[in-house]
This record gives sequence, C-alpha cells and structure tokens, in this order.
Amino acid sequence: MGINQSPRGQPSDGQPPGGQLSDGQLSDAPGIGRHRARPGARWHRCYGFAALAVGQFFGLIFPVCCAVCAATDALLCAACAGRLRRRTALPFPAARFAAALCGANGTVNLPVLAGGRYEQELARVILAFKDHGAVPLAGELSRVLDRTLESAVLADPPGLPVLIGAPAQAPVLVPVPCSPAGFRRRGFDPLAELFRAGRRGVAGSFPVVPALRRVRRGPWGWLRGPQKAMSGAARRAKTAGSLRVPKRLRRVLAGKPCLIVDDVLTTGATVAEAARALAGAGAAVRGAVVLAAVVGPVPRHRLGCDEQATPRKYMRTEGE
Repeated sequence: MGINQSPRGQPSDGQPPGGQLSDGQLSDAPGIGRHRARPGARWHRCYGFAALAVGQFFGLIFPVCCAVCAATDALLCAACAGRLRRRTALPFPAARFAAALCGANGTVNLPVLAGGRYEQELARVILAFKDHGAVPLAGELSRVLDRTLESAVLADPPGLPVLIGAPAQAPVLVPVPCSPAGFRRRGFDPLAELFRAGRRGVAGSFPVVPALRRVRRGPWGWLRGPQKAMSGAARRAKTAGSLRVPKRLRRVLAGKPCLIVDDVLTTGATVAEAARALAGAGAAVRGAVVLAAVVGPVPRHRLGCDEQATPRKYMRTEGE
C-alpha cells in the first residue's frame, strides 16, 4: 500500500503520535521516546478517573440524559454507544450521493469516505454535540473519525483508491473551518474539538494543518439564512469562493497530499469549495473523510459512477 505502517498500524513517517501542528509549519520532529510513555499513560488514567468522579458528582446535581434514547445518567448510554459503533464499523464511499462532487457524466471529481449514514444514533449524537452543548460527545465522535481514517488510509487496500500506490507520505489533514455564525452560536469549533479529543488516536498520528479560512462576505451575508435550509444549487452558489488559503501557508501545503475533513456531507458543496481552495494553493487533494453522509436517491446518470476511479480535478502535484 501507499503508506508505511508501524507495528501499531500508524504511519511511520516521523510524525509525533499526538502532535497537532501549528498554523505555520509541518512538524518533522521524531515521536516521543518509549521511556516517556508510561508516566503519560498513568497520568492519563488518573485524569480519566478524576473526570469520571467529577462527572458523576455533577450528574447528581444536574441530571443528564442520553442524546439518543433519553436514558438518565449519561450523555450516551452503553446500549446506544454500542449501536453507534456497529453503525460506523464499515465506512463507505459517499461521493455519488453528493451532487457537487460528481460531473455531469457521472464521474467522481473527489472521492469521499463517510463513517456512517446520517441517521438514527449517528445523526442524533452529531446534533447533540454541535447544537445542544453536548461537548463531551467529542470523544465518541473522534473514535468514528479514527475508524474512518483508518479505513481510508491505513487499510490494505486503502478505502480511498487514489492512495493506492501513492508515495509513502502521510497525508495532511485539513479540517473545514466553522462559520463565524456557527462559532458564535456554539462557542467552539466542532472539528477542532474532535481533533483535540482524538489526539491520542489515529487522527493524532497525522499532521493537521488548519489552512482554510472563511472569506468575509460583508455585513449582509446573514440575510441568506442558514445553509442547511438551502437547496443544492443555493448551497453551491453560497459556498463558491467562500474559502481561501493564506499566503503564509501555501508553501507549507505545496505538493503535499491532503485529505479534507468535515462533519456531515450533504450536497458536497463545502467539500468541493475546500478542494478548490487547496488545489489553488498547490496542494494535492487526495480526497475527503466525513463523519456522516446524507444518503438519498441517486440520479440515474450517477448510478453507474465508478468511485474506485482516480479523479484528476484536484490532483495537482508539486511542479505542475
């Protein structure tokens, strides 16, 4: 396969196992030595026990309920957590369900691997995490992202076919930034919280560069309303030209293989805009991974699309 793996199944490209990169540079420092692993794990267990005790104490004062079935004493009960893991055990190609990622003749412009269908347990957990203040659910969703990344990059063969036979270089993960209105409403960036919660998992073994920035649309942009209430054509019109890569980060991404990371795939307009901005900055966009994808009826011209083909629209490499 395209990426060398360590005995634990993570890329052995010299990246630190838990290092989320800063804005301005890619890190090539070696990983933490083995003699430092045990104290870190011990403190991590102590922190987990303390957090559990504090959570149970506050649960007595401020009762919580399951985001899926409304059972008491947990944001996600054991039964619902088990069903969520089963529903996200097999990530699947989802580009054919997104109109903005497919050409008129049914060809896939950008492959996407989704952790699961946006329905039932997965949809309710994502909604509780993003819109109802259930930030601790980031830990469970980060494990969904880990399984999707493992299937996309570390599996044999990789779930993203464009990585088959690619050079042995770990792809850079580029998250889609939260909109300013969404950040003001929630008080946090959902994808940033996911990467923070999963820094010890598979996602933490890849370089993460938050290279995309939102383009200001003037003081009247809010009149267009929320994107989730728009049609596919309206979404594409709203997202066109809405993302950019700062000049100081273009040399960092030039020629680097990149994977776009987003939470929910609907029409694919946001992912397509992110791919356009990254390709314009010189990055080689290999595909995208998302937590969930909205699965609906597929138009006839997309029924036979080959998601295992190698798209070239965003595949710019260094020297092109």
